[in-house]
Amino acid sequence: MPERKRRYPLEEFGRRGEEIYDRVVRPTLTPEDDGKFVAIDIESEAYEIDRDDMTACLRLQGRYPDAQTFVLRVGHPAAYRLGGRFLFGLPKDEAETTAPVGEHPPVRRRRYPLEEFARRGREIYARVVFPVADSADHGKYVAIDIESEAYEIDQDERAAAERVFRRYPDAQIWMERLGFPAADRIGGRSFVGGGE
Repeated sequence: MPERKRRYPLEEFGRRGEEIYDRVVRPTLTPEDDGKFVAIDIESEAYEIDRDDMTACLRLQGRYPDAQTFVLRVGHPAAYRLGGRFLFGLPKDEAETTAPVGEHPPVRRRRYPLEEFARRGREIYARVVFPVADSADHGKYVAIDIESEAYEIDQDERAAAERVFRRYPDAQIWMERLGFPAADRIGGRSFVGGGE
């Protein structure tokens, strides 16, 4: 996949996106838009609105292939809920799961506070993965190494994580699910506008 780079510091990116939303998008919204996603190109000020975040982004990028895309959700304080999660502790490979007598098998440990881990994972997902994701990847899991920014996409979350671990054995994995507000769901409730 081609990598699209963010050309602005994160704070300026967010400031510009919110300013364009307030000045250009908000005046055009109707009550029917509540819960929809708004994808904004912070350079051209062009935008797309859709119930599905990926659809809005893909339509915007179809018009502006090099868009610097900022995503908001109408009527919500944030576009997404904290829905990713960190993943560690998978054996590096089958041979390493059996340690010599007296030694413990290798265990991956989170090296960052949870808030920092989540912030980095979500930021990499939004900046590196989501803008170049294909609509055929909708619903698939994304395993992201928050240190190298390497990622793998797969229908099976463990397979995605294992491929990252093969490339970066000491990876710090953050999981997301493309097009969904959370990598996992707790309970039987659907999230409005989450593509489910």
